[in-house]
Amino acid sequence: MVNSQVWLDNYYPVNGTCIRVEDKENYGKTRNQIVNLDISNQNLESALDLGSSFANLKTLNSSFNKLTDLTWGTLYIIEKYDGSHNQLNGSYSITSSNIKNINISHNNITAYNYNTPNLAYLDVSSNLFTTLDLYSTQNLVELKCSNNPISSLTLNQTSKLVLFDCFDVKLVSTSTSPLFTPSTSLSPTVTIYTNTLLGTTIGLGVYSGISTLCLLFLGFVFFYKRSLLKNSIPTPGSHII
Repeated sequence: MVNSQVWLDNYYPVNGTCIRVEDKENYGKTRNQIVNLDISNQNLESALDLGSSFANLKTLNSSFNKLTDLTWGTLYIIEKYDGSHNQLNGSYSITSSNIKNINISHNNITAYNYNTPNLAYLDVSSNLFTTLDLYSTQNLVELKCSNNPISSLTLNQTSKLVLFDCFDVKLVSTSTSPLFTPSTSLSPTVTIYTNTLLGTTIGLGVYSGISTLCLLFLGFVFFYKRSLLKNSIPTPGSHII
């Protein structure tokens, strides 16, 4: 295992330039010049603090490590963060007015505190969430929260959600808008939400419009084959030439 803070400060020194040869995009750059930072799959462990010197960072990938915490100071312009497949735990906080994509799946996070008004894609699947309040996230397009012990989910009434993956989540309590309301339960672990503007999304994240087209196509094929089979079976009194 590698101590994450020691590793970062060595390869990306605060008062120097990047000396990590493998990082061809950032080699020789100062922290302030780095726009995209990929430190995934480096066997990093423990907590990591990026500080505020990565002031122009837009994408951060720290996935597939063993980080227990990751914090940053003033990454106000960051747009995409992938912290999946780590050991992040407890309550997790993210603040950014520009971030649009967050993936913190496959961790041990119990709560998500955020100030991300422009967030569009959120993946918190395979964590330990019991409640998830996304009321202030108005621009959410995709939400993945499967494999969590969630009992309460709150969505914004102006949500633009088109993909909702809540497989194996028992939604005991829901709070939604008139445009996005729960209807009949499909099974004990899946709740169907009907959006009067967009259609229906189900627990596996399949858009109902696509599902409906598939069912119509299969129905057409079934009746077409049945018709062919019926015509090929001779009726009493008929002769086969």
